[in-house]
Amino acid sequence: MHEYYVAKHTIYQIKKELGEIDPNLVKSVGLKIGKMSGIIPDALNMYLNLIAPEEGLTNATFDIVLAPVLFQCNDCKNVFEPSRELFWCPKCKSSNVTFISGNELEIQYIDVENSTNNNKEVERTT
Repeated sequence: MHEYYVAKHTIYQIKKELGEIDPNLVKSVGLKIGKMSGIIPDALNMYLNLIAPEEGLTNATFDIVLAPVLFQCNDCKNVFEPSRELFWCPKCKSSNVTFISGNELEIQYIDVENSTNNNKEVERTT
């Protein structure tokens, strides 16, 4: 259920990033969601598609990409995706590891059609 509030905030951030640009000109928005973020991508997408038209993003589609869970070994500097709940380095077997990716929610891009029918892409990482 928290995906509803995440969707509301995401739409708010998109509109804030657009500034004076008409939200109706947004064609697509790219989102990156970490596998450990606790966000269910299908539920978020459903809420985004419900809320976006109410907020003026009538033509927007949302492209959601899942980011893997990544750890880095503090001993050998190996970056790895853990298997199951085992958080030790597969290279040197150390348990001295740091979580570096997998809980993010980022707006990666906002693709906007401008008035001359050329496309403009607004790059954004949060």
